[in-house]
Amino acid sequence: MRKKEYLVNPCANLSIPYWKHLLFKQPKNIDIFHESDYHEEGLYNHIEKYFRLIHYLEKSIKHHQSISSINVAQDMKYLILQINNSYSNERIIVNKDDIERWISHPTYDRSLWIKVVIDGHMIASGIAEYDESTKEGVIEWVQVLPEYQRQGYGKMVVQELLYRLSKKADFVTVSGRLYNDSNPKRLYESCGFEGLNIWYVSYKEP
Repeated sequence: MRKKEYLVNPCANLSIPYWKHLLFKQPKNIDIFHESDYHEEGLYNHIEKYFRLIHYLEKSIKHHQSISSINVAQDMKYLILQINNSYSNERIIVNKDDIERWISHPTYDRSLWIKVVIDGHMIASGIAEYDESTKEGVIEWVQVLPEYQRQGYGKMVVQELLYRLSKKADFVTVSGRLYNDSNPKRLYESCGFEGLNIWYVSYKEP
């Protein structure tokens, strides 16, 4: 797919951001369908559904001055602990190699790595990327420690990432598992994201 086609309707035309699409090598045992194109019931032994939403940055976005930028060199171990503790129920684990890989992306922007600190502890964080070629911002990670969840910190992080991206991006996308106990889709919609694009990641027997 060409960039011009993608930009007509990003979330409906690709399941991932354009810059990732250019690098992605799809495994042979996985097929990916937009919901509107899925007609393969019974062919796959496992299907995961993902939402993809878009924000056009047309309305004023709240800026949270209490949220600061992450210094990767200084905050590395604290960020890793905060991410892993936030996702302990989902068995998501990241390490130093993951962080170093993320900052090597061509879309890395140090201003889009942010944290919420209370009493000297990082209790929430967010990571976004920015693709200059498409003017697309992409929210990749938003996490809050379990004991601070449902207190508005996730929304603060998303709003601050949108505020920072509004200085350079034309639009922002986000994706996640459709069926998730933490219901991230609801969080993003409360921050102004919209769309009805569901993607099926369909696994065949290897």
